[in-house]
Amino acid sequence: MINIFLGAPGTGKGTVSYLLKKNCNYKHLSTGNIFRNITKRNTQIAKKVRDILKKGELVDDQLTFKVLLEDLEKYNLKKDNIILDGYPRNINQAEILLEYFNRHYKDLKISVINFKLPESVIIERLTNRLICPKCGKSYHKIFFELKPQKEWYCDDDGTKLIQREDDKIKSIKKRLEIYNKETKPLIKYFTNRDILINVDVNDSSEEVYKKVFEKCQN
Repeated sequence: MINIFLGAPGTGKGTVSYLLKKNCNYKHLSTGNIFRNITKRNTQIAKKVRDILKKGELVDDQLTFKVLLEDLEKYNLKKDNIILDGYPRNINQAEILLEYFNRHYKDLKISVINFKLPESVIIERLTNRLICPKCGKSYHKIFFELKPQKEWYCDDDGTKLIQREDDKIKSIKKRLEIYNKETKPLIKYFTNRDILINVDVNDSSEEVYKKVFEKCQN
């Protein structure tokens, strides 16, 4: 089963993905993490991506899909519960993905979970977010349940936490602008295909996790 997690930056997609992976053995594929670790891959596709990024150019939608597919094909798509976090980002990517599924997995169950959160809350969350640069796990300076056990260090691997450059206010507003222009149209796109489920995520991470888990099981 494929669960596509859709939502603006800071809506908690990564945190819920982590909990589903930890508690329910879901497989979590994050294109953000994949591209951040692309230097560690020794494949022709990874080499091509590195060459493009070195030139400061954008990776096109077809190549982005090929990068994702290298990880996706490691799993049994009909038996495993797989989360796609951060993909697709636009309608063209969605069409590439659904065309692949229709061609190779005609009876595959697909659901799209849309993480709904007001923009003001997103900005507050992101400006106080901390990230483990090694495993990608998210923490928060203010929310008690998301604070690390040891201040500024990852609970899982002990790596010192960082605030990402794109979690600063100017970058956040730019990211939200890009999301509204490129990714938000996917809400209508998936609604028209009757596979979109809206979830209000203005709640604690534990409550959001329970809501999303319930929707993924339906």
